[in-house]
Amino acid sequence: MSTKINARSPFYILAEEPIVFREPDEIPDEIPDDDIHDDPITSLGTFTCETAGLANFSVSSNGVINDPTIRIGTILSKDQNTSFAVNTTGSPITRTVNYTIIIPSNYTNASDTTIVCPQTFDQPSQTAQEDPVQNDHCPTFSGTISDITGLDSTGSSITLNTFFSEGSTANINNYRVILQSGATGISHSFSGSGLNQTLTFTTGLTCTSATFVVEAQNDEDNCVAISNPFTVTAVCPSITLTCDTDDETNDAINLQGGSIEADGTIHVPSFNGGTGILSIKRIEDAGDVDVTSGYSENSTGSARNVTLTFIFDIPDHYSNSGEIECDKTFSQPTTTAPLEELVCGDDRIVYQGFRIAPTGDIVEGDARVLVDGVSASFTVNTLGVGTGTVFPEVETETPRTVGVTITVPSGWSNAGSTIGGTIGSACNRILQQPRSTNPCSFVSGTYYITNTGFNQFCDICDSVFLTGLRINGSPQLNENACYAGNPFNGGNKWFGLSLTQGTQVGNVGTTFEAIKISEFGIVLDRAQVNCTSGSCIGGISDIL
Repeated sequence: MSTKINARSPFYILAEEPIVFREPDEIPDEIPDDDIHDDPITSLGTFTCETAGLANFSVSSNGVINDPTIRIGTILSKDQNTSFAVNTTGSPITRTVNYTIIIPSNYTNASDTTIVCPQTFDQPSQTAQEDPVQNDHCPTFSGTISDITGLDSTGSSITLNTFFSEGSTANINNYRVILQSGATGISHSFSGSGLNQTLTFTTGLTCTSATFVVEAQNDEDNCVAISNPFTVTAVCPSITLTCDTDDETNDAINLQGGSIEADGTIHVPSFNGGTGILSIKRIEDAGDVDVTSGYSENSTGSARNVTLTFIFDIPDHYSNSGEIECDKTFSQPTTTAPLEELVCGDDRIVYQGFRIAPTGDIVEGDARVLVDGVSASFTVNTLGVGTGTVFPEVETETPRTVGVTITVPSGWSNAGSTIGGTIGSACNRILQQPRSTNPCSFVSGTYYITNTGFNQFCDICDSVFLTGLRINGSPQLNENACYAGNPFNGGNKWFGLSLTQGTQVGNVGTTFEAIKISEFGIVLDRAQVNCTSGSCIGGISDIL
């Protein structure tokens, strides 16, 4: 078994794309000959941006792009690979990023290969505390962080105080690494504290690359400094493409499954080599005759063994070149064989790649159903537990039953009908849904705090402030404080607190509430504060 891991596509996962086979008289003129085969593809309809299900896209006031999540498909690239300019206009700026998505192979428009889906967000304007021109407490960045090449598991490090400096009276207390584009298989860690931290990148992958920026945050307010974008690239060893050998220096195509029907219809096997970029160029029989469009009918009255040669073009990044030929032997049934009825529970039904994401989504993009080696169309559902194909998020790992409805392929007496998809069906899959990784998925309640945080609650008495920032959760000790669906970085500061947006707090002549929130979004303390002339009176709060 190989321990080698390859990741050459810029985002997310890699997936095999099935070959599409059609009769010659059904082939449009514009399809290249190498892509033409004789087996009709099963389809889930047209793949659209709505099908892809992009969500959670945003742009911060300093221009950092937070890429969206995707429900189905693979993000290939985007047209904005660096941050937008900082917004200092005083008004929101509408920002749009166009994401190019690879269309999964079981959609009718898969021959288009990709689809472009725009994502739009109103970038907020910087507050005075976030603007280094108005706030000399802000950290600063200077110089250029160089690209890193040849990364492996031993790691490569960056000394951050070489590039970042602290502002006046404010210390850098945290750094954040932001992925701007590329693969997600590159890890990072910090050592040291405060300004004097070292950032180390590592990876166990090969031939993968990603672009990052580093953000420095101070301990006094919301001001940050952003580095230049820099690229981290993993080591890429010399690899040979083979049919069967799979080790540290070889990728195996490893043909699996497939079949030949009695009438000569070829159902091609699956293959693992080439990190998802291989496709079958042509198929030949034992006499080197091209049989890509189909093999001869077996009318002998008994099954026969047929050896086919599957020919691939070798991609450029391998050490070998040209074509590679891989043989596989099939048992072709006779045309007189009776057809069987396919039912759930038949051991010739194979399920591959089914899983549930921590968000509760049934991940469909890399799931397959094979019936006797033939890919079959299918749909999934939550059997009424969730909505459509999404289960509710859970706080602990939870077993889920996924309903699977299969359209029976040709070659069976009930071809074209559907089986499964109901409670108790043997076609259903029992999977583990991981616990949600976001503590904010389960909070309830809303309250409002001041946009500015303070070292002591009495510091709020310096002026009059409004509670304008909406926080989700309960303002009680040890509860999660969430903003925009994620833990709020309170920086261990005190904030004015109210259950109503726009409430005046501070030097207002009456008692008001204050709350202390940690950098991890945990409520640390509460107080009642009264700003009298020349003094501040505070006590533990029990009002809210």
